[in-house]
Amino acid sequence: MQIRLFTAIAAALAILAPASAYAQFGGFHGQARLATPVAQKATFAVNGVDWSCDGDTCAALTDRSPGLDGFMRECRKVVAALGPVTAYSSQGRTMSPGNLAACNEAAQAGSKVAQNK
Repeated sequence: MQIRLFTAIAAALAILAPASAYAQFGGFHGQARLATPVAQKATFAVNGVDWSCDGDTCAALTDRSPGLDGFMRECRKVVAALGPVTAYSSQGRTMSPGNLAACNEAAQAGSKVAQNK
């Protein structure tokens, strides 16, 4: 009897666990703090996700994932659209100061290359 109960519980967990993982990781949420605040509330589209900015604070929340970009590439896309940032986080990850500096520099360098073409 105990073996059947244990088996039933294990089977239920095997079915429910992937669903909860999908719900947890299926969407996107991010935050950025701008080096230069926006003068008025604004919305920017970055990789198909709307970022809402008010002052120096920007946030994005959507129920779909914007793609398979790595954390640094994701940051560079945000910086390219919003301008340099002093803080960046998404999906529960917070960018370190060193990586944040590299993100800002890479986004600005990429922007200059695109302007020269």
